[in-house]
Amino acid sequence: LGDTDESDLSEALAKDLKLEVEVLNPFTLTHNGATPKNTDNLHCGRYASLIAIIDAAANEHRPAIDFSNPRKTPPPPSVTEKHGRTAILTAAVIMLLILALYLPIRSRSLELASMNADIEAGKAFLERQEELVTKDLIITKYQGKTKNWLDQLVYLCQTFPNSDDAIVADFRANTEARAFDPTGQSNAPLWSIAMEVAVRDYGVLKTLEDSVRSNVHTIQSSGLSKTEEAVRYPWLTREVIRIMPGVVADAPEQSSIVEQESDPNNAASETPVSTANTDDQAERSDPSANDVEPDTTVSDSETATPEETN
Repeated sequence: LGDTDESDLSEALAKDLKLEVEVLNPFTLTHNGATPKNTDNLHCGRYASLIAIIDAAANEHRPAIDFSNPRKTPPPPSVTEKHGRTAILTAAVIMLLILALYLPIRSRSLELASMNADIEAGKAFLERQEELVTKDLIITKYQGKTKNWLDQLVYLCQTFPNSDDAIVADFRANTEARAFDPTGQSNAPLWSIAMEVAVRDYGVLKTLEDSVRSNVHTIQSSGLSKTEEAVRYPWLTREVIRIMPGVVADAPEQSSIVEQESDPNNAASETPVSTANTDDQAERSDPSANDVEPDTTVSDSETATPEETN
């Protein structure tokens, strides 16, 4: 190359390559076959740098040697270009990692959301079932009773003496004497009734107790106390009737059983009802009318009845 003659170059290439070599003059290619007059002493080797630059441009890469300035040190690689490639590669790796982590997390999040929806639906179902169970217990509680509350009122109306013999001055009912026992094994009373009864004489009290007492009803009396102000019904007593859950032993036949009043905790839920007529209430309007006279209290062992007062 360089100052080598064209013929020598072609012979050397043909000898080395063992091929026929044709040397082309670049000026011939660029000037449509017309050779410039001032190129007679030029050699094709001088255009090697131009050929290398064209080849590098065609292959889109930078040549290792600056053929246009072969004696000049080539410029160093661009730092910006190097850092740019590193940044692009790093960003690509980061995006790949993000995608690799995001897809499983997204899938698990969707799975958890589906499970939470199923859990919420299950909670709503359980709440509905608990509500139904509560209602079923209420129905079972009602059906499990030997008698319901209205039946007890009917029973008292049927067994209570005639109004000419006795009246109810005060009525208190406790419909929740104990907590509901679904097993039915509790012997505690289902309900309790407390009545202030004014009677005409001792025999009426005994008739009342004998009529009310049954295999599911127990009755307890506070005894008789006389009030002089009341003319028609001079004898007062407090009767406590308890409705038992099952069959109970028959109580002994006695006119009254003197006991303390029922548990005060039950009194908080009792409903007072006044059933005395206006005239009889007026007779006992004086607070002293309810005072207990010790000498007129009738015990269980007494058999005599006080005189009837009309």
